[in-house]
Amino acid sequence: MDLFLLLDLLHALSAIAWLAGGAVLALILLTAARDDASARRAVPEADLIGRRVLRPAGLAALMTGLALAGIAGLALQAWVILSAALLLGSLAARRLLLAPAFARAARYPDTASQALALVRWDLAAQLATLALMIARPGWTGAAILAGLATCIALALALLRSLPGEEHEMA
Repeated sequence: MDLFLLLDLLHALSAIAWLAGGAVLALILLTAARDDASARRAVPEADLIGRRVLRPAGLAALMTGLALAGIAGLALQAWVILSAALLLGSLAARRLLLAPAFARAARYPDTASQALALVRWDLAAQLATLALMIARPGWTGAAILAGLATCIALALALLRSLPGEEHEMA
């Protein structure tokens, strides 16, 4: 098996794990929207999924995807750069914003809804990354990128309208 096929296999497996973790996280958020007790129970679950699934799978998908893009001569394509930026932003936000929010929610359970609101942003970034990977717009595809931005804005608006006490996204 040559290097490209091995990287492609690893990329596909890590992307599947990353997306599956996001799907589980979305289900956790849906159950957390019921009441404050559900939100408090969801925080350690969301933290565990993030640390054990999303972070390693996202990092593996990023590294193998960049290696594949480099080998295929696609490294400067808009969808590659923007997807990598979104994934790096998600990983950084998980480390710099979500980890402290989860720790705060563990100490002060009344802040659980605020921590979970940050998770919604992380899922929105994952959805945007997935959309970029599917649409694969070029730098001249301004209409596609504008449509993608509109879809992200609508998704965030829908996330804000989920039932629950805490509707602030940041």
